[in-house]
Amino acid sequence: MMGRYTLSLGRIDLYFYRTNSSNDTIQLFDAFLVDSRTQIQNHTTTRHIRLQDFPDGKVLKVNRRNNSLHYRIYQKDQGVRFELEFKHRQTKLVQNYLFNNQLDIFEDKLVLQFFKYSGQVLRLDYQYTDWVIDFRRRYRMVNSSNPVLLTSYLKNRRMSEEEEEKLFHLLQFLSFKISSK
Repeated sequence: MMGRYTLSLGRIDLYFYRTNSSNDTIQLFDAFLVDSRTQIQNHTTTRHIRLQDFPDGKVLKVNRRNNSLHYRIYQKDQGVRFELEFKHRQTKLVQNYLFNNQLDIFEDKLVLQFFKYSGQVLRLDYQYTDWVIDFRRRYRMVNSSNPVLLTSYLKNRRMSEEEEEKLFHLLQFLSFKISSK
């Protein structure tokens, strides 16, 4: 007699590695971790937050290792590593997309959760979180029901040649700034 087996994911690990810039210092990174810990204490229900000192530097840990979501931030090599472990309920929410070969949906759900959670626990006014802010901006642009530039406004508005030229240069500049990153 053949037994019935169920396949399930035990854990999914995601991380983002941000290379340090020449302006990044140990003191600034430590201040970022301390301020992020305060952010978590003041703006989330999470109560297990640990800022630990190790020989290689400080590590901020959010939630226990056995929680559904466990987040870590620390220096590694010449950058900062932001890690999120999904377990238990969190893996069950997305595993069927993987098992049913819906890889785009599987990836989208994980990436969105990673960036959403990072935005909740990190102080976004430090250079270490530029990647979160960039993702939010791009995500809003793609998923916005209201386009950034309302073409109906431009169609119905009479502009002088000088105004048209200024608008054209502004659009060129914005296009250059967005695509140059």
